[in-house]
Amino acid sequence: MSRDEKIIELLFQRKEDALAEIQDEYGLLCRKVAFGVLRNNEDTEECLNTAYLKVWNSVPPNRPDSLRAYICRIVRNNAFDMYEKKKRDSLKSSFDELSEIITDPKTIESFLDGRELSEHLNVFLEGEKPLNRKLFVARYYYNMSVEAISGQFGIGEATVKVRRFRIRKSLKKYLSERGVKV
Repeated sequence: MSRDEKIIELLFQRKEDALAEIQDEYGLLCRKVAFGVLRNNEDTEECLNTAYLKVWNSVPPNRPDSLRAYICRIVRNNAFDMYEKKKRDSLKSSFDELSEIITDPKTIESFLDGRELSEHLNVFLEGEKPLNRKLFVARYYYNMSVEAISGQFGIGEATVKVRRFRIRKSLKKYLSERGVKV
């Protein structure tokens, strides 16, 4: 009996030793797959724990031909799901910041669609200092975190936060002066 067959039998018998065997046999590979997508040790750990639970819950009744491929597929799909969720959460956070400026739901909807406010934003950003333009684009276009912006531009996180606050305040004033509902 191969090691995979032994692990599958343990899973069918609902023995927790199966999970230890999976970690011994495929732990490094699974970690490499998850980290390749998530690029974060904590997220990788969470991904692996969730993936092992999914294997535990899915093998009976499933009996995979290749346990290695089966586990790697679960880990990879779980990592992609986590990555997309983090990306959505981060994007929501940046839009929440802008919603402090633009409170009219129709206006924010148009903004998110990239229509109505794009010209106003372009003109506003042309009048800003080059670093402020870069910070605004990094945060609200590329959806970068404060930490990432700080590292990329070589300025402190507190400086990034203060500048973002001031940029949002200036943008609100600019839009208000031009009759955009804010």
